[in-house]
Amino acid sequence: MEYLFQDGATPIKEGIIHLHNKIMCIMVFIGAVVFSIIGINIIYHNSAVNINPVGVKHNTLLEIFWTLTPAAILIGIAIPSFSLLYAIDEVINPLITSKVTGHQWYWSYELAHNILNSTNYAGISGLLSLADEFDANLIASNDLLFGDKRLLQADNALIIPTDTHIRYIITSSDVIHSWGIPSLGIKLDAVPGRLSQTNSIISRIGNFFLDSVVKFVVLIMEACLLKLFLFKYTFGHTFGHTFGHTFVINNYFYLSECWIVI
Repeated sequence: MEYLFQDGATPIKEGIIHLHNKIMCIMVFIGAVVFSIIGINIIYHNSAVNINPVGVKHNTLLEIFWTLTPAAILIGIAIPSFSLLYAIDEVINPLITSKVTGHQWYWSYELAHNILNSTNYAGISGLLSLADEFDANLIASNDLLFGDKRLLQADNALIIPTDTHIRYIITSSDVIHSWGIPSLGIKLDAVPGRLSQTNSIISRIGNFFLDSVVKFVVLIMEACLLKLFLFKYTFGHTFGHTFGHTFVINNYFYLSECWIVI
């Protein structure tokens, strides 16, 4: 059982982890101070030690201190929190848009992207206007391949490139669903008749699994390098696994750190 966060794959997730760690340190410090004061009062200020208790006196400086200190702590928490919330909600000129539709037992995905490939990967240049639409269903236990994860494996994966600004538009066709990927720091409700929006910039390659309260509604998100993503939608290839770090794409051989390959 995991008690900590999953490794962050986006700047948003890393910011959430850092903010959580910062707030936890503040909470531990406050708890240590408060319980120390309570312990001192229990030990040294009781009827057995002080038969004649001293009357309560006002201390203006102390009252100012315990008023301003909590305010300063709240401001110190609020500033990075507001910055993080702004980064989560702000979507500026995304390169790829993915529409996510929740159904009773599966998810549907529609991808639309206009990629201006100025770096001319493997002779691919110009404006690529691409689209894709598919459903993601759970793979039955009897159909799993070696290495597949039970109740986590889907027949189609949402493949997106790394280091690319991606917008997700989330809705539902029947009831309220929850679409969340812990490693990306994304968690939104899919509500019928309503569009929710979020974004991500994935910083590393890998497989990321959907966090769902319904065990038969699954998603695998595969993050690959942008050049491999362009190969997929240019040559119409599908992704799979290979050995090592060598990729064969329609007679193109590619060396990369990405183990999710075409």
